Amino acid sequence: MNFTPFNTDNIAEVKRMLDKQTFRTCDYTIGGIYMWANYFHYEYLTENDTLYMRGTDTETGLHAYFLPIGTLPYSKSLPRLQQICIEAGDPHLHLTLIPESELGKMDIDTSKAVPRDTWADYLYESDKLATLEGHKLNKKRNHVNRFTRDHSDFSFENIDQSNILSIRKFLVDTWEKEVIKTGNYFEAEKEGTLLVLDNYDKYPFFGGALKCDNKIIAFTVGEIINDTLYVHIEKALSEYSGSYEMINFLFAKEMQTNHPELKWINREDDGGDDGLREAKMSYNPAILLKKYDLKI
Repeated sequence: MNFTPFNTDNIAEVKRMLDKQTFRTCDYTIGGIYMWANYFHYEYLTENDTLYMRGTDTETGLHAYFLPIGTLPYSKSLPRLQQICIEAGDPHLHLTLIPESELGKMDIDTSKAVPRDTWADYLYESDKLATLEGHKLNKKRNHVNRFTRDHSDFSFENIDQSNILSIRKFLVDTWEKEVIKTGNYFEAEKEGTLLVLDNYDKYPFFGGALKCDNKIIAFTVGEIINDTLYVHIEKALSEYSGSYEMINFLFAKEMQTNHPELKWINREDDGGDDGLREAKMSYNPAILLKKYDLKI
């Protein structure tokens, strides 16, 4: 039983497995895993065309396991996961970030599952964010219209190798100067963002940058699995009023136009941050994708 750390060399192998998930939660995506792999010490194992993933608590050495994904049904993959847990020396099987949709499918007692409220994902109808139509999004539409009037020279461009270094320079030299957040979690998020930018050509990602006054003022990066766009990164300069609303709108519009199969946009969780919660709720999510932990 050999678990392998996640790194850019195994992205294609892992993506093939992740494309089989239908949860629509961000934890089972390339961005959700690889951006946080160093912080949570994520690693994986594949057996019988099924993906097993876990993180490690460095203080205790104990593991938290994701739900298996792949060909095997839960009736076979969960007993195998319990065996893996015993072989690893864990006193119990700790399943983490279980999508609510899967609780009734697992063939085990889930009555003691504990909700992870601050990790619920915000899921939106893609056409709503791509058009901002309707009364509930009137304020967002006004922000976008005002930005358009105030910055007639704005432009939106896709992120590729021709501008990736400029995106990185914006993040490190400009955006970080106005950030007041500190702590290990924030540092890990920054490290994950730099990892993506420094290896952008290796990830199955899409990205966009907003420019005005002949400079980058915002950028965003996401990935698509089946009918869902997952927005993993979004940075903007708050001194440009409406910049966050603008990059959000332009990216959703670009993705919806080029990927008509999209039905949903997952803008991930708020991590317990009150400001993020308010911002995400202001877009009127269609669904909050709840997650649970369970010890067996």
